[in-house]
Amino acid sequence: MTSIVILPILAVPKIITFVGGLGKNEESPVRLVRALTMPHQEFNKVVDWFFRPVQGIALSLLFAEKFLNLLEVSVGPAIADLLARASLFIIGSALVSLFLAVIWTLDDLGVKIYNAKTGEVRMVGTSVGTILPLLAGAIGVSGMFHLSSPLDAFLDLVEIAAVLYPPYLCLVIVHHEFIRRRIAVLSERIPVKRVETKIL
Repeated sequence: MTSIVILPILAVPKIITFVGGLGKNEESPVRLVRALTMPHQEFNKVVDWFFRPVQGIALSLLFAEKFLNLLEVSVGPAIADLLARASLFIIGSALVSLFLAVIWTLDDLGVKIYNAKTGEVRMVGTSVGTILPLLAGAIGVSGMFHLSSPLDAFLDLVEIAAVLYPPYLCLVIVHHEFIRRRIAVLSERIPVKRVETKIL
């Protein structure tokens, strides 16, 4: 499970290059910019030990819930129930970890989303959020496994979180080291405008 979550990091440099190309489009009302000063690559215990792993768990639950809805329409509830559990731990975790690794990389490199119409500048990770995906995912889990009581839903959510937290924590640690060692190379792959920014 841990390897499924960590391996997508290897694809980050190529995706960052692609994102950097899209982000420098001056005609777009929403584009990527960078802070004048590079952020410090320090391990923040609150962010790295709590928020980022929870972000991964929340998005995994949300993905599994949406994937189940699609499966129920195409193959029926019985098979969908079985496949949804597998999708949560394999397909969902791999896709979510790749998505988050790219988002975290942009945040760690000081890349932000700039809205030319409003002048608003936001961290990329702010757009993903943590609380709303977690709540939506938790609600999805209740329906996903057809649980009859709130207690069953809560216990199942705790069980899933306990299984997913260690792999996502490993992803955070490996990602942090990956960025620390390759920050100069990755920075060159995002040739976007540097501006004085205030994070929202």
